[in-house]
Parts: sequence; C-alpha cells; structure tokens
Amino acid sequence: MLTVSKIEESLSLSKPVELYLFEHGQNRYAYTTGSKNYLHTDGLIYKPLPISRSKITQTGDDNRSSLKVSLPGDSPVPLLFLTHLPQDHVTLKVFRVNHYLKEQFNTSEYIRPEDTPTFVSIFSGEVIQSTWDNTTAELTCAPYSALQRRQMLRTGYQAQCNHSVYDELCGLKIGDHQETVTVTAIKDLGKTLLIDSKAHPDDYYRAGLATLDGSNYRSVLGIVGLEVHLMSPFDGIKIGDQIDLAKGCDGSSAACHSFNNFNNFLGFLDIPTENPFT
Repeated sequence: MLTVSKIEESLSLSKPVELYLFEHGQNRYAYTTGSKNYLHTDGLIYKPLPISRSKITQTGDDNRSSLKVSLPGDSPVPLLFLTHLPQDHVTLKVFRVNHYLKEQFNTSEYIRPEDTPTFVSIFSGEVIQSTWDNTTAELTCAPYSALQRRQMLRTGYQAQCNHSVYDELCGLKIGDHQETVTVTAIKDLGKTLLIDSKAHPDDYYRAGLATLDGSNYRSVLGIVGLEVHLMSPFDGIKIGDQIDLAKGCDGSSAACHSFNNFNNFLGFLDIPTENPFT
C-alpha cells in the first residue's frame, strides 16, 4: 500500500512544501515555501515567501526545543517586534503538505482521504524574539509544551496590589476613567506625544494607560503639561490622531481608595517596615 512515509521517501512522488501561519490578534500572515499561492483547508491562501527554519527537536530542554525561522526582515511579522514587543501574542503553526497526496486523493485507489491527511502539523508555538542580520530576520519560537512548563509567580507578599489596573481581578472598567485627546505633535520617535488638552492634573495619569485603537495599550510614564510620556510608541501614529488616556494606578492602597475600589485591593499592608536585625 502506498503510505505517507513511502511517498515522502520517493524522489519522483515527494513534493513537500511547508506552510507557515502567523497569528497576531485578528491578523493572520500565511506563507508557503512553494513557488505558487496555496489554498489550504483552513480557507487561507498561503503566499510564497523565502522562508526557512531550523531542525525541529523534541527534548526536555526548552532552549534546544526552540525553532528558528528565517524570513525577509521587511515582512510584516518581524516588523511587529521592530520597536517593542507586541501587546498580543504572536503564534506560529507550521504544516507540511505533500502535493502528490492532495492530487491523488480522488484518482488513486490506494490512497483514502480518511486514512491519509493532506497535511501534517509539525510545530505549534509562540514567537518570543526577533533579531535582524542585514535584510534577514530570525524569529525564535517556543513550542507550547515549553510555555506550559514555565513557572510564574502568581502572588507576591508585598504592600502594593498584586492586580493590574483594569484587569478582571481589579474589577475597574477602563471606559469609566478615560478621556479622548488629540495628538498635536510627536517627539522622541513617538515616545512623547503633545496633546491638545487634558481634564485632570498631571499626577492623575501617572502609571496609566493610553490606547490608539481600543485594543493596543501603552503604559503612561507620566504627563507634564500637555506632554504625554509613553513607555513605548504606537506604530503608525500621526498628528491629528485621537488617543484615549486612562487614569493611572501605582498599586498603593491610597490609589485604590481614589478609585473607590479598596474591596478588590490585594496587597499586604501589615508587612513590617523595620528590620529587627539591623
């Protein structure tokens, strides 16, 4: 019987190509190592791109399990990492497709579609880093199995609140504490924005959030007069755009009281401030 392994080993029948599907929020970037557009079973058209990868290694060592993907540095995915880490995760799925299997499904009595898939998933993970070498970018991708083994601190024994402002555990709705302003000038490569007005004192916005489109947020380091200082710039922002500024929170109990939200405060205020050994 003609099997997948025999077709892959055959010099005359083997026509494998690989499909790379990057996902960032609602955006999808689909590429193929083949020379023509490829319509996959997910309904996406995978476009040809000079893209290659390192060998896939399955091991308990997370560093050795990572996948290196090389592609043009000016393609959309590497540009997501150009100035800062994207707010939304960038995921990657890699499929291996054999043209012979797809072509023969309806013509060969030896290959049954229910027994032999037209593609095989060979990698699923997340892009964690991008580096550039002249015109080529290299993406470092961690498999989901490695991400699941990652140990993270859930709660710290600290005086500051463990919640992030406006998250589910904090309970505040960001729309109740936002105001819309217009950008009048851009400085410091987008890290400093001049706005037309503001409704509150400067301290009101420190450690707050700013958003350009309602989905991507930037931390506000502070506002001095009408200058908004961001931790990282917005991509594609221009003069005349409107941004939403939200009240800041430094995680202190006083800040939580200012929101009238102390019932959701998760800090430990009874931690001794004096060291008995010094």
